[in-house]
Formats: sequence, C-alpha cells, structure tokens
Amino acid sequence: MADPRELLVVNEAASEFQKLFYDRFDKQRHTIDKMYVENAICNWNGTHYTGKSKIRDLVTSLPISTTMVTSLDAHPIAENAFNCKAILISILGSVTFRDSKERDFSHTFTLTKESNNANTYKIRFECFRFINEANGS
Repeated sequence: MADPRELLVVNEAASEFQKLFYDRFDKQRHTIDKMYVENAICNWNGTHYTGKSKIRDLVTSLPISTTMVTSLDAHPIAENAFNCKAILISILGSVTFRDSKERDFSHTFTLTKESNNANTYKIRFECFRFINEANGS
C-alpha cells in the first residue's frame, strides 16, 4: 500500500499535469509532443499511434476543441515496472470539437519520470476513448 504522503504528491502532480495537458490540447497543439517520451504509445479510440511525432500529427489534425475534466484519479506505479518513478492517471471528462456536440470521454495516461530532470514526468502510454459511442469513434 502506498504511503499517504506519496499519494498526495502523486495526486497533486496529476492535477497539474491534466491542466497543462488539456491547455495544450485545446490551445497549443503544436507543442504537445514535448509532453511525450520519444517512443510514446497512444491508442485513440482503437487506433494505435507510436512515437511522439505521430501523436502530435494526430492531435494537430483534430478540430479546435474545448475540454472539461470532471473526474481525476491517480496512483503511483511500482518503480520496478519502468525502472523509474511512474504515475497512472485516469480522467473522465467532456470535449466539444468545433461545430460538434459535446462528447464524454475516458483518458488514461502512464507517466514516467525523466531521469535527467527530477521534476519532469512525460507520457509513455495513453489511451483515449469516447464514452457511449455506438462505433467508438
């Protein structure tokens, strides 16, 4: 079981991360690749993308959006899983793309700590899925 102080730190980091991520997602997409490790993996509604440049290309191809987070949960991952500190973040929210209706989503991230910068976590794995969609896209 995780130390309660560690849980507090992880949840504070997750809260800051989601603010930064969705601000970039909605307003600064061209810089979003800076939040990923080089060989990051993203599953976007069942479509697989590998590498931060391909993920940036996906995100920059999406229509302008406004995102609202309604729920956030975060947990530390055992250090031996990635040979570094890591965090699992689960988010529920809604997004409205230009000229579209609001859509609910689930977004899960695995962040790992960058060894050369003790205060920086980057996205290693990500899974985004619209909720209550007949075809999942």
